[in-house]
Amino acid sequence: EVILLERSDRHGGQINLAAVPPHKDDLRLISDYLYRKAQRAGVAFRFSCEATPESVRELSPDAVIVATGSLPVIPHFCASAAGAVTAQDILSGAEAGKNVLVLGGGLIGCETAEYLAAQGRSVTVVEMLPQLAKDMEWCARVLLLRRMASLGINLRPGNEILSIGADNAVTVRNGKGREETLSGFDTLVVAVGCRPDNALFNELSAALDCPCAAVGDCRKTAKIMDAVHGGFEAALTL
Repeated sequence: EVILLERSDRHGGQINLAAVPPHKDDLRLISDYLYRKAQRAGVAFRFSCEATPESVRELSPDAVIVATGSLPVIPHFCASAAGAVTAQDILSGAEAGKNVLVLGGGLIGCETAEYLAAQGRSVTVVEMLPQLAKDMEWCARVLLLRRMASLGINLRPGNEILSIGADNAVTVRNGKGREETLSGFDTLVVAVGCRPDNALFNELSAALDCPCAAVGDCRKTAKIMDAVHGGFEAALTL
């Protein structure tokens, strides 16, 4: 008997956010396929049901698999930023102003920038590394960068963020080692990475007598394929 507790009102988890940017809607097919397979296998889905040590203990499980995903990293220099939001907020439907600065040019930052620029917003991307979207597969990366260029997105790789003022003025050290101030932004979008959301796993491991396993981004942030494989391997060990 398998019971799946889900805090939101639908299946898919972070795939629902990953499928929001342009050219990514096919990702929903993955979660829809896995959802149908789980239903046919007899999994009992309980949506809008947040797991706690108490609620899980009431189910008297023989084993628990935790797949709570990840949380965005919020850098210390964002503390003074006005109207700063995360890329996950934007992909969940949060509104952005006309002039947007995306802090972080990895996969999530670049795809969020494309999403905003496609809506007609003026977008600048600042990335500390010399290459943008370095964590993407090569072919997909090339296509994304071409689309970003065609949308007129201002790309600034090799720029280290030093500080953010109360008026959203961002001081960076550019690729030539010089300090520069970027200003005029209505919205700052933070996309500098994610960290495992393993708080529930730690609580359950301490509170329950049965085996507990963390899978997916909850264990280590990675790709969708890694999360699927991790869940499969965890189930095999039960």
